[in-house]
Amino acid sequence: MSALWNLPVVFICENNLYGMGIPLSQSMSNTQLHKMAESYGIASAQVDGMDVLAVREAAETAVQHVRSGNGPYFLEARTYRFRGHSMADPVLYRSKDEEAEYRKLDPIAQYGEWLLSSKMATQKKLDAISAEVEKQVEESIAFAEESPFPSPEDLYRNVYAQLP
Repeated sequence: MSALWNLPVVFICENNLYGMGIPLSQSMSNTQLHKMAESYGIASAQVDGMDVLAVREAAETAVQHVRSGNGPYFLEARTYRFRGHSMADPVLYRSKDEEAEYRKLDPIAQYGEWLLSSKMATQKKLDAISAEVEKQVEESIAFAEESPFPSPEDLYRNVYAQLP
């Protein structure tokens, strides 16, 4: 529909290489997900989702594409998830060695190293940012745990539009 109507929308697919507990390579003959968008006439690209700067550059290209009136754009960011699909997922379908290899590519750590090496930040500043993020996460968890459950009626609020 977005291609048919030439809509200015950027679709971002975070491809973590697994479909729940199955590697994409075992469930799809073509794991290049961005190629699927091309069959709909949607411009697409793939980017290393573990590289913050590459993702930024690819996103800028996608945004420029849609802002120029060229229709939708599909961006596949190939990344890795360090945890299971859910809290109940024991992650028995991949090895500890695989995870260790991807941990070396952790985008947050890699970007931190880049910031330090390019003198864009100091270790003290990065530590302060990390502490602030940790504080915000803890506050958010506390807020969620202390908040009342929504009413059953709230399930239907703002689904399509708020009616008068």
